Amino acid sequence: MIRACASVVGMARPKSTQLSLLDEVVAMDSREFPLLGYSLSEMTLAYLPKRRPRDTTRVYSHQNAGLTLTVTAGTDTADGGNIGLPYGPKARLVIAKLNAVAVINKSPTIPLGASMNGFLSSLGLATSGGKKMSPRALVGEQVRRLVRCSLEFTWDKEKKNPDRDRGGAIRIAKYWDVWWDRSDNPTHPVDESVIVLSDDYFQALVGNPVPLNLEALQILGHSALAMDLYAWLSSRLWRLQHPVHVTWPMLAVQFGTGPIPDDPRKRSRYLYDVKRDIEDQMPTVLAVYHEAKVDSTPDGLLLKPSSPHVPPRGGHGLARARRQTTVPARRFAAQVADRAQPSNTITA
Repeated sequence: MIRACASVVGMARPKSTQLSLLDEVVAMDSREFPLLGYSLSEMTLAYLPKRRPRDTTRVYSHQNAGLTLTVTAGTDTADGGNIGLPYGPKARLVIAKLNAVAVINKSPTIPLGASMNGFLSSLGLATSGGKKMSPRALVGEQVRRLVRCSLEFTWDKEKKNPDRDRGGAIRIAKYWDVWWDRSDNPTHPVDESVIVLSDDYFQALVGNPVPLNLEALQILGHSALAMDLYAWLSSRLWRLQHPVHVTWPMLAVQFGTGPIPDDPRKRSRYLYDVKRDIEDQMPTVLAVYHEAKVDSTPDGLLLKPSSPHVPPRGGHGLARARRQTTVPARRFAAQVADRAQPSNTITA
């Protein structure tokens, strides 16, 4: 059984203690109003690449539950080459933030501010550091890839009408004017950066936006899989009328890194790896979304009706009060989990 906080021992998250994670979650829950992010409903079922694709990869597809998301990279105007596909945690955090500004302002025009540091701060990211690339470079790369890519959604053909072909293609942005680096002339005034969403993307977004907690995505930002699990549970659990069992093969299709192999031995190994990865990340997800009722079974995950992680308008105060009443028990569970670690350190 997967439970939040008490069973997060050994989770794949670069935090030193369970108490440090709990402190982040308590700070998030204590806000009068949550920091909002939003997602297209389709993108809580099919996702952007989790890891960096090869530089030569121009098209990426993810199929799940009759829905196929196909992402096509934009073109580098300098040489006509591949600009690259958006991928990983930073792309997910950026698109959730852009979506939130569009939904909240009810406008496809998204001002990003006059400095990259300000935009990074709005994402909860440091403005410097990083072992390989700075946050500035990582976020700038994902913004560049997102505004140039196109999305295509298609649905499986119906058994009763196999000749029917349904789908739609949209660009995320129709216009952008974004700073990348002011190092050549840092004192020169810079106009505010802006991204304008395409009309099709904006209408699809505001027509059925899925609310997410942006701070939850920030806390889970160590793992694209954890962020996808959180978005999926946030979209689905509060809609349930009764418990639903999702099998490991179904979860492998949704959260795996490719199609399930046909070869029995390879299939068994693939399902094992997906199960291991999900069970590694799920305790952290449930520590963040601790109202979620999810049990792990030998055959899959048992989802139960749960309170939404982002309460409806007017329900923030009640949700915050309920969350606060569980803090002592969660803090005690976190202390127990920390003591169970021989080195008092959680490792990936």
